[in-house]
Amino acid sequence: MILGEAERPRTRILYLEPGSQEESLRCSLRIFRLDRAPEFEALSYVWGNSKNAKIIQCSGESLVISHNLHGALIRLRHHDQHRILWVDAICINQEDLDERAKQVQLMGAIYAQAKNVIVWLGPELPEDSKAFEFIEAINPILGETQGRTPSQTEEAIKKISEDKSLPSDGWSHIEALFHRPYFSRIWVIQEVARAKQTIVLCGSRSTNYQTLIKAYLFCFDAHVESLRDISMRAGVPSLNTILSSNVLVTNSCAVNRSKGYSIYDLLCNTTTLSTGEPRDRLFALLSLPIIPYEWVPLPDYKSSVSEVYKNFAVLDITHNRSLRMLSWVVFTDAGNALGADVPSWVPNFNPRGTSSHFTYMSSFRSQFAGGSTDVVASVDTDGTILTLEGRAVATINRLCKSRSSYFDAASRKLPRKATEFSAATDIEAAWMTECHNVLIAANCCQTREDFVNVMNSERYTQFLRALCTNWNPATQKAPDERDFAFTKVAVLSLMARQPEWEEQDAYQLMVAQGYSVKVQFCCLEDGRLGWAPQYAKSGDMVVIFDGAVTPSVLRPARDGTFQFIGECYMNGLMKGEVLQMDKKQEKFRIR
Repeated sequence: MILGEAERPRTRILYLEPGSQEESLRCSLRIFRLDRAPEFEALSYVWGNSKNAKIIQCSGESLVISHNLHGALIRLRHHDQHRILWVDAICINQEDLDERAKQVQLMGAIYAQAKNVIVWLGPELPEDSKAFEFIEAINPILGETQGRTPSQTEEAIKKISEDKSLPSDGWSHIEALFHRPYFSRIWVIQEVARAKQTIVLCGSRSTNYQTLIKAYLFCFDAHVESLRDISMRAGVPSLNTILSSNVLVTNSCAVNRSKGYSIYDLLCNTTTLSTGEPRDRLFALLSLPIIPYEWVPLPDYKSSVSEVYKNFAVLDITHNRSLRMLSWVVFTDAGNALGADVPSWVPNFNPRGTSSHFTYMSSFRSQFAGGSTDVVASVDTDGTILTLEGRAVATINRLCKSRSSYFDAASRKLPRKATEFSAATDIEAAWMTECHNVLIAANCCQTREDFVNVMNSERYTQFLRALCTNWNPATQKAPDERDFAFTKVAVLSLMARQPEWEEQDAYQLMVAQGYSVKVQFCCLEDGRLGWAPQYAKSGDMVVIFDGAVTPSVLRPARDGTFQFIGECYMNGLMKGEVLQMDKKQEKFRIR
Protein backbone atom coordinates (compact mmCIF):
# COMPACT_ATOMS: atom_id res chain seq x y z
CA MET A 1 0.00 0.00 0.00
CA ILE A 2 1.31 3.46 -0.94
CA LEU A 3 1.00 5.98 1.84
CA GLY A 4 1.41 9.73 2.04
CA GLU A 5 -0.94 10.99 -0.69
CA ALA A 6 -0.55 14.74 -1.08
CA GLU A 7 -4.24 15.47 -0.49
CA ARG A 8 -4.58 13.39 2.69
CA PRO A 9 -1.18 12.37 4.05
CA ARG A 10 -1.27 9.04 5.83
CA THR A 11 1.30 7.03 7.74
CA ARG A 12 1.58 3.87 9.79
CA ILE A 13 1.77 4.05 13.58
CA LEU A 14 3.53 1.33 15.59
CA TYR A 15 1.87 -0.18 18.67
CA LEU A 16 4.63 -1.84 20.71
CA GLU A 17 3.11 -4.54 22.92
CA PRO A 18 4.03 -4.67 26.64
CA GLY A 19 6.38 -7.35 27.88
CA SER A 20 9.23 -8.27 30.17
CA GLN A 21 12.94 -7.90 29.36
CA GLU A 22 13.19 -11.57 28.36
CA GLU A 23 10.13 -11.78 26.10
CA SER A 24 10.31 -11.50 22.32
CA LEU A 25 9.21 -8.23 20.77
CA ARG A 26 5.70 -8.04 19.36
CA CYS A 27 4.01 -5.10 17.71
CA SER A 28 1.29 -4.13 15.27
CA LEU A 29 0.81 -1.38 12.69
CA ARG A 30 -2.22 0.79 12.08
CA ILE A 31 -2.74 3.35 9.31
CA PHE A 32 -3.88 6.87 10.18
CA ARG A 33 -4.28 10.18 8.45
CA LEU A 34 -1.46 12.19 9.97
CA ASP A 35 -3.82 14.91 11.20
CA ARG A 36 -5.93 12.28 12.97
CA ALA A 37 -3.20 10.07 14.40
CA PRO A 38 -3.22 9.25 18.13
CA GLU A 39 -0.61 10.81 20.39
CA PHE A 40 2.69 9.12 19.60
CA GLU A 41 6.44 9.35 20.16
CA ALA A 42 9.00 9.26 17.33
CA LEU A 43 12.29 7.41 17.51
CA SER A 44 15.53 9.00 16.25
CA TYR A 45 18.35 6.48 15.91
CA VAL A 46 21.02 5.02 13.63
CA TRP A 47 19.97 2.00 11.60
CA GLY A 48 23.41 0.40 11.78
CA ASN A 49 24.63 -2.44 9.58
CA SER A 50 22.77 -5.62 8.74
CA LYS A 51 24.96 -7.82 10.94
CA ASN A 52 23.27 -9.53 13.91
CA ALA A 53 19.82 -8.62 12.56
CA LYS A 54 16.87 -9.56 14.76
CA ILE A 55 13.43 -10.97 13.95
CA ILE A 56 10.31 -9.61 15.65
CA GLN A 57 6.60 -10.30 15.22
CA CYS A 58 4.74 -7.40 13.58
CA SER A 59 0.99 -7.69 12.88
CA GLY A 60 1.32 -11.48 12.96
CA GLU A 61 4.25 -11.67 10.52
CA SER A 62 8.01 -11.98 10.98
CA LEU A 63 9.94 -8.75 10.39
CA VAL A 64 13.73 -8.36 10.26
CA ILE A 65 15.10 -5.25 12.03
CA SER A 66 18.61 -4.06 12.87
CA HIS A 67 20.33 -5.01 16.10
CA ASN A 68 20.43 -1.35 17.18
CA LEU A 69 16.70 -0.83 16.61
CA HIS A 70 15.97 -4.04 18.49
CA GLY A 71 17.91 -2.72 21.48
CA ALA A 72 16.00 0.57 21.34
CA LEU A 73 12.59 -1.15 21.30
CA ILE A 74 13.58 -3.41 24.20
CA ARG A 75 14.57 -0.27 26.15
CA LEU A 76 11.35 1.56 25.26
CA ARG A 77 8.85 -1.26 25.81
CA HIS A 78 6.46 -0.79 28.75
CA HIS A 79 5.75 -3.64 31.12
CA ASP A 80 1.99 -3.13 31.37
CA GLN A 81 0.73 -1.12 28.39
CA HIS A 82 1.29 -0.45 24.69
CA ARG A 83 3.78 2.19 23.68
CA ILE A 84 2.71 4.12 20.59
CA LEU A 85 5.65 5.01 18.34
CA TRP A 86 6.68 6.06 14.86
CA VAL A 87 9.80 4.24 13.66
CA ASP A 88 10.87 4.78 10.05
CA ALA A 89 12.31 1.30 9.41
CA ILE A 90 8.99 -0.32 10.42
CA CYS A 91 6.38 2.33 9.56
CA ILE A 92 7.65 2.83 5.98
CA ASN A 93 7.68 0.00 3.45
CA GLN A 94 11.31 0.40 2.41
CA GLU A 95 10.84 -1.86 -0.63
CA ASP A 96 8.12 0.36 -2.14
CA LEU A 97 10.10 3.24 -3.69
CA ASP A 98 6.99 5.35 -4.33
CA GLU A 99 5.84 5.04 -0.73
CA ARG A 100 9.34 5.67 0.51
CA ALA A 101 9.58 8.92 -1.47
CA LYS A 102 6.17 10.13 -0.26
CA GLN A 103 6.88 9.29 3.37
CA VAL A 104 10.26 11.04 3.25
CA GLN A 105 8.36 14.23 2.37
CA LEU A 106 6.23 13.73 5.50
CA MET A 107 9.01 12.98 7.96
CA GLY A 108 9.51 16.56 9.07
CA ALA A 109 5.80 16.87 9.86
CA ILE A 110 5.79 13.51 11.64
CA TYR A 111 8.61 14.47 13.98
CA ALA A 112 7.08 17.91 14.55
CA GLN A 113 3.76 16.29 15.55
CA ALA A 114 5.27 13.70 17.91
CA LYS A 115 4.71 14.20 21.63
CA ASN A 116 8.37 13.36 22.23
CA VAL A 117 11.31 12.60 20.01
CA ILE A 118 13.43 9.91 21.62
CA VAL A 119 17.12 9.92 20.69
CA TRP A 120 18.59 6.43 21.04
CA LEU A 121 22.39 6.48 21.15
CA GLY A 122 22.75 2.74 21.62
CA PRO A 123 23.81 0.45 24.46
CA GLU A 124 25.61 2.01 27.39
CA LEU A 125 29.38 1.67 27.80
CA PRO A 126 31.31 2.50 31.01
CA GLU A 127 32.70 5.72 29.52
CA ASP A 128 29.18 6.80 28.54
CA SER A 129 28.07 6.64 32.17
CA LYS A 130 30.98 8.87 33.11
CA ALA A 131 30.14 11.30 30.30
CA PHE A 132 26.52 11.64 31.43
CA GLU A 133 27.59 12.08 35.06
CA PHE A 134 30.11 14.75 34.07
CA ILE A 135 27.56 16.61 31.91
CA GLU A 136 25.01 16.67 34.72
CA ALA A 137 27.66 17.81 37.23
CA ILE A 138 29.01 20.73 35.16
CA ASN A 139 25.59 21.88 33.93
CA PRO A 140 25.13 24.42 36.76
CA ILE A 141 28.64 25.82 36.16
CA LEU A 142 28.18 26.42 32.44
CA GLY A 143 25.57 29.16 32.86
CA GLU A 144 23.52 30.46 29.96
CA THR A 145 24.61 29.63 26.40
CA GLN A 146 23.34 32.93 24.97
CA GLY A 147 25.57 35.98 25.29
CA ARG A 148 28.44 34.21 27.01
CA THR A 149 31.69 36.21 26.84
CA PRO A 150 35.18 34.70 26.37
CA SER A 151 36.08 35.63 29.94
CA GLN A 152 33.01 33.79 31.26
CA THR A 153 33.95 30.74 29.21
CA GLU A 154 37.49 30.84 30.59
CA GLU A 155 36.19 31.24 34.14
CA ALA A 156 33.90 28.22 33.73
CA ILE A 157 36.77 26.07 32.43
CA LYS A 158 38.86 27.15 35.41
CA LYS A 159 36.09 26.25 37.87
CA ILE A 160 35.62 22.83 36.31
CA SER A 161 39.36 22.06 36.26
CA GLU A 162 39.75 23.13 39.91
CA ASP A 163 36.71 21.23 41.21
CA LYS A 164 38.24 18.16 42.90
CA SER A 165 34.86 16.40 43.00
CA LEU A 166 34.83 16.19 39.20
CA PRO A 167 36.83 13.55 37.32
CA SER A 168 39.94 14.89 35.59
CA ASP A 169 39.11 12.91 32.43
CA GLY A 170 35.51 14.14 32.15
CA TRP A 171 36.07 16.05 28.92
CA SER A 172 37.56 13.00 27.23
CA HIS A 173 34.40 11.01 28.01
CA ILE A 174 32.26 13.75 26.50
CA GLU A 175 34.46 13.66 23.40
CA ALA A 176 33.98 9.89 23.15
CA LEU A 177 30.22 10.36 23.48
CA PHE A 178 30.14 12.78 20.52
CA HIS A 179 32.07 10.23 18.45
CA ARG A 180 29.09 7.89 18.57
CA PRO A 181 27.64 7.15 15.10
CA TYR A 182 24.41 9.01 15.93
CA PHE A 183 26.20 12.36 15.89
CA SER A 184 27.62 11.78 12.40
CA ARG A 185 24.28 11.08 10.69
CA ILE A 186 22.53 13.63 8.49
CA TRP A 187 18.96 12.28 8.81
CA VAL A 188 18.70 12.95 12.53
CA ILE A 189 19.00 16.72 12.04
CA GLN A 190 15.39 17.13 10.88
CA GLU A 191 14.20 14.62 13.46
CA VAL A 192 15.48 16.66 16.40
CA ALA A 193 15.26 20.16 14.89
CA ARG A 194 11.48 19.81 14.40
CA ALA A 195 10.82 18.20 17.80
CA LYS A 196 8.64 19.69 20.53
CA GLN A 197 10.64 17.90 23.20
CA THR A 198 13.64 15.58 22.94
CA ILE A 199 14.89 12.94 25.36
CA VAL A 200 18.29 11.26 25.00
CA LEU A 201 18.70 7.59 25.95
CA CYS A 202 21.95 5.66 26.11
CA GLY A 203 21.36 2.23 27.58
CA SER A 204 19.83 2.85 31.01
CA ARG A 205 21.04 6.47 31.04
CA SER A 206 18.82 9.37 30.05
CA THR A 207 19.05 13.15 29.91
CA ASN A 208 17.31 16.12 28.35
CA TYR A 209 18.67 16.96 24.90
CA GLN A 210 19.02 20.63 25.91
CA THR A 211 21.43 19.62 28.68
CA LEU A 212 23.54 17.82 26.10
CA ILE A 213 23.33 20.84 23.76
CA LYS A 214 24.49 23.13 26.55
CA ALA A 215 27.69 21.11 27.08
CA TYR A 216 28.30 20.93 23.34
CA LEU A 217 27.88 24.68 22.76
CA PHE A 218 30.18 25.38 25.66
CA CYS A 219 32.91 23.27 24.01
CA PHE A 220 32.29 25.12 20.74
CA ASP A 221 32.59 28.52 22.43
CA ALA A 222 35.81 27.46 24.12
CA HIS A 223 37.38 26.98 20.69
CA VAL A 224 35.82 29.70 18.57
CA GLU A 225 35.77 32.67 20.92
CA SER A 226 39.54 32.63 21.40
CA LEU A 227 41.37 30.80 18.63
CA ARG A 228 44.79 31.96 19.76
CA ASP A 229 44.38 31.28 23.49
CA ILE A 230 45.17 27.58 23.87
CA SER A 231 44.87 27.65 27.68
CA MET A 232 41.25 28.70 27.36
CA ARG A 233 40.28 25.48 25.61
CA ALA A 234 42.60 23.08 27.44
CA GLY A 235 41.06 19.65 27.88
CA VAL A 236 37.75 20.25 26.09
CA PRO A 237 36.87 18.06 23.07
CA SER A 238 38.80 18.97 19.93
CA LEU A 239 37.38 21.42 17.40
CA ASN A 240 37.46 18.64 14.81
CA THR A 241 35.16 16.54 17.02
CA ILE A 242 32.83 19.48 17.54
CA LEU A 243 32.58 20.44 13.86
CA SER A 244 32.19 16.82 12.74
CA SER A 245 29.03 16.45 14.81
CA ASN A 246 25.47 17.18 13.66
CA VAL A 247 24.60 18.97 16.92
CA LEU A 248 25.55 22.50 15.84
CA VAL A 249 23.46 22.35 12.64
CA THR A 250 20.57 20.70 14.48
CA ASN A 251 20.52 23.38 17.15
CA SER A 252 20.80 26.17 14.57
CA CYS A 253 17.84 24.79 12.58
CA ALA A 254 15.78 24.38 15.74
CA VAL A 255 16.47 27.94 16.90
CA ASN A 256 15.90 29.51 13.47
CA ARG A 257 12.89 27.56 12.22
CA SER A 258 11.16 30.66 10.87
CA LYS A 259 14.29 32.15 9.27
CA GLY A 260 15.13 29.56 6.66
CA TYR A 261 18.47 28.68 5.06
CA SER A 262 19.51 28.19 1.47
CA ILE A 263 19.78 24.50 0.67
CA TYR A 264 23.35 25.22 -0.42
CA ASP A 265 24.23 26.43 3.09
CA LEU A 266 22.64 23.32 4.57
CA LEU A 267 24.67 21.11 2.24
CA CYS A 268 27.89 22.91 3.13
CA ASN A 269 27.20 22.68 6.86
CA THR A 270 26.53 18.94 6.66
CA THR A 271 29.55 17.97 4.55
CA THR A 272 31.11 15.87 7.32
CA LEU A 273 27.89 13.95 8.01
CA SER A 274 27.02 10.60 6.49
CA THR A 275 24.10 8.61 5.15
CA GLY A 276 23.90 5.08 3.82
CA GLU A 277 22.01 6.25 0.72
CA PRO A 278 23.86 8.88 -1.44
CA ARG A 279 20.59 10.39 -2.70
CA ASP A 280 19.66 11.16 0.89
CA ARG A 281 22.42 13.76 0.95
CA LEU A 282 19.71 15.93 -0.61
CA PHE A 283 16.49 14.32 0.55
CA ALA A 284 17.41 14.40 4.26
CA LEU A 285 17.50 18.21 4.14
CA LEU A 286 14.09 18.85 2.60
CA SER A 287 12.22 19.14 5.91
CA LEU A 288 14.70 21.63 7.35
CA PRO A 289 13.89 25.38 7.22
CA ILE A 290 14.68 26.42 3.62
CA ILE A 291 14.13 29.98 2.41
CA PRO A 292 10.70 30.09 0.75
CA TYR A 293 11.64 31.23 -2.75
CA GLU A 294 14.07 28.37 -3.41
CA TRP A 295 13.06 25.43 -5.56
CA VAL A 296 14.04 22.10 -4.02
CA PRO A 297 13.88 18.57 -5.46
CA LEU A 298 11.24 15.99 -4.55
CA PRO A 299 12.53 12.64 -3.29
CA ASP A 300 13.16 10.23 -6.15
CA TYR A 301 14.59 6.77 -5.40
CA LYS A 302 14.00 5.37 -8.89
CA SER A 303 16.62 7.52 -10.66
CA SER A 304 20.34 6.85 -10.33
CA VAL A 305 22.50 8.91 -7.98
CA SER A 306 24.08 10.85 -10.84
CA GLU A 307 20.66 11.57 -12.37
CA VAL A 308 19.31 12.84 -9.04
CA TYR A 309 22.35 15.08 -8.59
CA LYS A 310 22.18 16.33 -12.19
CA ASN A 311 18.46 17.08 -12.02
CA PHE A 312 18.95 19.03 -8.81
CA ALA A 313 21.81 21.04 -10.34
CA VAL A 314 19.63 21.92 -13.35
CA LEU A 315 16.79 22.91 -10.99
CA ASP A 316 19.09 25.17 -8.98
CA ILE A 317 20.72 26.74 -12.05
CA THR A 318 17.59 27.34 -14.11
CA HIS A 319 14.96 28.09 -11.43
CA ASN A 320 16.98 29.46 -8.53
CA ARG A 321 19.32 31.20 -11.01
CA SER A 322 22.38 30.16 -9.05
CA LEU A 323 25.71 28.56 -9.98
CA ARG A 324 26.65 27.68 -6.41
CA MET A 325 26.09 23.92 -6.93
CA LEU A 326 28.99 23.89 -9.40
CA SER A 327 31.29 24.25 -6.40
CA TRP A 328 30.48 20.60 -5.61
CA VAL A 329 31.84 19.31 -8.92
CA VAL A 330 34.57 16.72 -8.37
CA PHE A 331 36.71 16.34 -11.48
CA THR A 332 39.50 13.75 -11.78
CA ASP A 333 41.93 12.68 -14.48
CA ALA A 334 39.25 10.26 -15.67
CA GLY A 335 36.54 12.94 -15.84
CA ASN A 336 33.61 13.46 -13.49
CA ALA A 337 34.06 11.46 -10.28
CA LEU A 338 30.47 10.20 -10.63
CA GLY A 339 31.37 8.39 -13.86
CA ALA A 340 33.07 8.91 -17.22
CA ASP A 341 29.68 9.20 -18.96
CA VAL A 342 28.40 11.89 -16.57
CA PRO A 343 28.69 15.52 -17.80
CA SER A 344 31.67 17.28 -16.21
CA TRP A 345 29.44 19.96 -14.63
CA VAL A 346 27.28 17.58 -12.56
CA PRO A 347 28.00 18.01 -8.82
CA ASN A 348 28.87 15.21 -6.41
CA PHE A 349 27.29 15.61 -2.97
CA ASN A 350 28.95 12.52 -1.53
CA PRO A 351 31.04 13.81 1.44
CA ARG A 352 34.03 11.71 0.39
CA GLY A 353 33.87 13.22 -3.07
CA THR A 354 33.60 16.89 -2.17
CA SER A 355 36.16 19.42 -3.35
CA SER A 356 36.94 22.89 -2.03
CA HIS A 357 34.18 25.33 -1.28
CA PHE A 358 35.45 28.75 -2.26
CA THR A 359 31.88 29.61 -3.23
CA TYR A 360 30.79 29.05 0.36
CA MET A 361 33.70 31.10 1.70
CA SER A 362 33.04 33.96 -0.71
CA SER A 363 29.29 33.98 -0.04
CA PHE A 364 30.04 34.15 3.67
CA ARG A 365 32.20 37.21 3.00
CA SER A 366 29.63 38.77 0.62
CA GLN A 367 32.11 38.63 -2.27
CA PHE A 368 30.84 37.93 -5.79
CA ALA A 369 33.30 37.53 -8.63
CA GLY A 370 30.47 38.03 -11.12
CA GLY A 371 29.47 41.30 -9.47
CA SER A 372 25.78 42.18 -9.71
CA THR A 373 25.25 40.28 -12.97
CA ASP A 374 22.54 37.62 -13.25
CA VAL A 375 23.02 34.00 -14.24
CA VAL A 376 22.39 33.36 -17.94
CA ALA A 377 22.10 29.60 -18.39
CA SER A 378 20.44 26.87 -20.41
CA VAL A 379 20.66 23.10 -20.62
CA ASP A 380 20.12 21.17 -23.85
CA THR A 381 17.18 18.79 -24.16
CA ASP A 382 19.14 15.63 -23.37
CA GLY A 383 20.73 17.22 -20.28
CA THR A 384 24.29 16.90 -21.57
CA ILE A 385 25.49 20.42 -22.39
CA LEU A 386 25.23 23.34 -19.98
CA THR A 387 25.62 26.75 -21.67
CA LEU A 388 26.69 29.70 -19.51
CA GLU A 389 27.60 33.28 -20.34
CA GLY A 390 30.63 35.00 -18.91
CA ARG A 391 34.13 36.31 -19.53
CA ALA A 392 37.45 34.51 -19.96
CA VAL A 393 40.21 36.00 -17.74
CA ALA A 394 43.47 34.17 -18.51
CA THR A 395 44.96 30.70 -18.73
CA ILE A 396 46.83 28.97 -15.93
CA ASN A 397 50.59 29.29 -16.28
CA ARG A 398 52.11 27.29 -13.41
CA LEU A 399 50.80 25.19 -10.53
CA CYS A 400 52.14 23.72 -7.34
CA LYS A 401 50.92 20.27 -6.30
CA SER A 402 48.32 20.26 -3.54
CA ARG A 403 49.55 20.46 0.03
CA SER A 404 47.81 17.19 0.87
CA SER A 405 49.67 15.37 -1.93
CA TYR A 406 52.99 16.11 -0.20
CA PHE A 407 51.72 14.40 2.95
CA ASP A 408 50.26 11.51 0.97
CA ALA A 409 53.63 10.95 -0.69
CA ALA A 410 55.26 10.80 2.74
CA SER A 411 52.49 8.53 4.11
CA ARG A 412 51.77 11.13 6.75
CA LYS A 413 48.57 12.72 7.98
CA LEU A 414 48.02 16.44 7.66
CA PRO A 415 48.61 18.35 10.91
CA ARG A 416 45.41 19.45 12.63
CA LYS A 417 46.80 21.17 15.71
CA ALA A 418 49.47 23.86 15.96
CA THR A 419 51.60 21.54 18.10
CA GLU A 420 51.70 18.98 15.26
CA PHE A 421 53.28 21.33 12.71
CA SER A 422 56.84 21.18 14.06
CA ALA A 423 57.01 17.43 13.40
CA ALA A 424 55.93 18.06 9.81
CA THR A 425 58.30 20.96 9.11
CA ASP A 426 60.16 19.27 6.25
CA ILE A 427 56.97 18.39 4.38
CA GLU A 428 55.38 21.79 4.91
CA ALA A 429 58.63 23.50 3.87
CA ALA A 430 58.84 21.47 0.65
CA TRP A 431 55.31 22.46 -0.28
CA MET A 432 55.89 26.11 0.63
CA THR A 433 59.09 26.16 -1.48
CA GLU A 434 57.00 25.11 -4.49
CA CYS A 435 54.48 27.85 -3.70
CA HIS A 436 57.38 30.32 -3.82
CA ASN A 437 58.44 28.87 -7.16
CA VAL A 438 54.97 29.78 -8.44
CA LEU A 439 55.60 33.33 -7.20
CA ILE A 440 58.97 33.36 -9.00
CA ALA A 441 57.29 32.22 -12.24
CA ALA A 442 54.56 34.84 -11.87
CA ASN A 443 57.18 37.59 -11.57
CA CYS A 444 59.64 36.16 -14.12
CA CYS A 445 62.45 36.33 -11.57
CA GLN A 446 65.76 35.49 -13.26
CA THR A 447 68.20 36.11 -10.42
CA ARG A 448 68.28 35.88 -6.65
CA GLU A 449 68.33 39.68 -6.56
CA ASP A 450 65.06 39.74 -8.52
CA PHE A 451 63.48 37.42 -5.95
CA VAL A 452 64.81 39.39 -2.97
CA ASN A 453 63.26 42.52 -4.46
CA VAL A 454 59.93 40.73 -4.74
CA MET A 455 60.22 39.51 -1.14
CA ASN A 456 60.61 43.08 0.06
CA SER A 457 57.81 44.54 -2.03
CA GLU A 458 54.03 44.77 -1.94
CA ARG A 459 54.05 41.83 -4.33
CA TYR A 460 54.99 39.49 -1.47
CA THR A 461 52.05 40.76 0.54
CA GLN A 462 49.86 39.88 -2.45
CA PHE A 463 51.42 36.41 -2.37
CA LEU A 464 50.52 36.02 1.31
CA ARG A 465 47.08 37.47 0.63
CA ALA A 466 46.50 34.79 -2.01
CA LEU A 467 47.83 32.04 0.27
CA CYS A 468 45.30 32.87 3.00
CA THR A 469 42.52 33.83 0.53
CA ASN A 470 42.61 37.30 2.05
CA TRP A 471 41.02 36.14 5.29
CA ASN A 472 41.88 35.96 8.97
CA PRO A 473 39.59 33.39 10.67
CA ALA A 474 40.36 34.81 14.12
CA THR A 475 39.02 38.27 13.32
CA GLN A 476 36.59 37.18 10.58
CA LYS A 477 37.99 40.00 8.44
CA ALA A 478 40.60 40.58 5.76
CA PRO A 479 44.12 40.48 7.25
CA ASP A 480 45.78 43.75 8.22
CA GLU A 481 49.47 44.70 8.08
CA ARG A 482 50.13 43.14 11.48
CA ASP A 483 48.58 39.83 10.36
CA PHE A 484 50.74 39.75 7.24
CA ALA A 485 53.84 40.57 9.29
CA PHE A 486 53.15 37.55 11.55
CA THR A 487 52.40 35.35 8.54
CA LYS A 488 55.58 36.38 6.75
CA VAL A 489 57.70 35.51 9.79
CA ALA A 490 55.89 32.19 10.11
CA VAL A 491 56.43 31.28 6.44
CA LEU A 492 60.09 32.33 6.36
CA SER A 493 60.80 30.53 9.64
CA LEU A 494 59.24 27.41 8.20
CA MET A 495 61.32 27.58 5.02
CA ALA A 496 64.48 28.15 7.06
CA ARG A 497 63.65 24.95 8.99
CA GLN A 498 64.51 26.61 12.26
CA PRO A 499 65.04 24.13 15.11
CA GLU A 500 62.47 25.95 17.22
CA TRP A 501 59.68 27.07 14.98
CA GLU A 502 57.47 29.15 17.26
CA GLU A 503 54.96 30.46 14.73
CA GLN A 504 52.91 27.29 14.16
CA ASP A 505 49.76 28.98 15.44
CA ALA A 506 50.07 31.82 12.92
CA TYR A 507 50.91 29.38 10.12
CA GLN A 508 47.93 27.16 10.89
CA LEU A 509 45.55 30.08 11.29
CA MET A 510 46.52 32.03 8.17
CA VAL A 511 48.00 29.55 5.67
CA ALA A 512 47.34 25.89 6.46
CA GLN A 513 43.57 26.16 6.65
CA GLY A 514 41.19 23.44 5.49
CA TYR A 515 40.72 24.83 1.97
CA SER A 516 44.41 24.20 1.14
CA VAL A 517 44.01 20.40 1.23
CA LYS A 518 42.91 19.42 -2.29
CA VAL A 519 43.72 22.51 -4.35
CA GLN A 520 46.87 23.74 -6.09
CA PHE A 521 48.50 27.12 -5.59
CA CYS A 522 48.95 28.67 -9.04
CA CYS A 523 49.61 31.74 -11.15
CA LEU A 524 47.87 32.86 -14.32
CA GLU A 525 49.48 34.19 -17.48
CA ASP A 526 48.63 37.71 -16.35
CA GLY A 527 50.53 37.18 -13.08
CA ARG A 528 47.55 36.72 -10.75
CA LEU A 529 47.98 34.28 -7.88
CA GLY A 530 45.42 31.95 -6.38
CA TRP A 531 44.14 28.41 -5.97
CA ALA A 532 43.03 26.02 -8.71
CA PRO A 533 41.26 22.63 -8.45
CA GLN A 534 43.29 19.53 -7.70
CA TYR A 535 43.25 18.26 -11.31
CA ALA A 536 43.69 21.60 -13.10
CA LYS A 537 46.57 21.81 -15.59
CA SER A 538 48.65 24.49 -17.25
CA GLY A 539 46.66 25.83 -20.20
CA ASP A 540 43.29 25.50 -18.48
CA MET A 541 41.21 28.68 -18.67
CA VAL A 542 39.93 30.78 -15.77
CA VAL A 543 36.45 32.12 -16.49
CA ILE A 544 33.99 34.23 -14.53
CA PHE A 545 30.39 33.43 -15.37
CA ASP A 546 27.63 35.99 -15.01
CA GLY A 547 26.07 35.66 -11.56
CA ALA A 548 28.96 33.53 -10.27
CA VAL A 549 30.31 33.84 -6.75
CA THR A 550 33.80 32.61 -7.68
CA PRO A 551 35.83 32.11 -10.87
CA SER A 552 35.79 28.69 -12.52
CA VAL A 553 38.36 26.63 -14.41
CA LEU A 554 37.46 25.22 -17.84
CA ARG A 555 39.42 22.92 -20.15
CA PRO A 556 38.93 23.58 -23.88
CA ALA A 557 38.06 20.63 -26.13
CA ARG A 558 38.69 20.33 -29.88
CA ASP A 559 35.00 20.54 -30.76
CA GLY A 560 34.64 23.99 -29.19
CA THR A 561 33.06 22.75 -25.96
CA PHE A 562 34.67 22.75 -22.50
CA GLN A 563 35.04 20.50 -19.51
CA PHE A 564 34.26 21.99 -16.11
CA ILE A 565 37.27 21.37 -13.84
CA GLY A 566 36.02 23.19 -10.76
CA GLU A 567 35.75 26.46 -8.89
CA CYS A 568 38.85 28.46 -7.96
CA TYR A 569 40.10 31.44 -5.98
CA MET A 570 42.08 34.20 -7.70
CA ASN A 571 43.33 37.16 -5.75
CA GLY A 572 42.00 40.40 -7.22
CA LEU A 573 39.09 38.71 -9.02
CA MET A 574 36.73 38.04 -6.13
CA LYS A 575 34.76 41.29 -6.02
CA GLY A 576 33.51 41.78 -9.57
CA GLU A 577 36.76 43.29 -10.88
CA VAL A 578 36.37 41.47 -14.18
CA LEU A 579 33.51 43.82 -15.06
CA GLN A 580 36.00 46.69 -15.17
CA MET A 581 38.34 44.80 -17.52
CA ASP A 582 38.30 44.80 -21.27
CA LYS A 583 36.85 41.31 -21.48
CA LYS A 584 34.13 40.49 -23.99
CA GLN A 585 31.00 38.54 -23.13
CA GLU A 586 31.08 34.95 -24.40
CA LYS A 587 28.99 31.78 -24.35
CA PHE A 588 30.64 28.66 -22.96
CA ARG A 589 29.18 25.27 -23.88
CA ILE A 590 30.20 22.84 -21.15
CA ARG A 591 29.94 19.12 -21.79
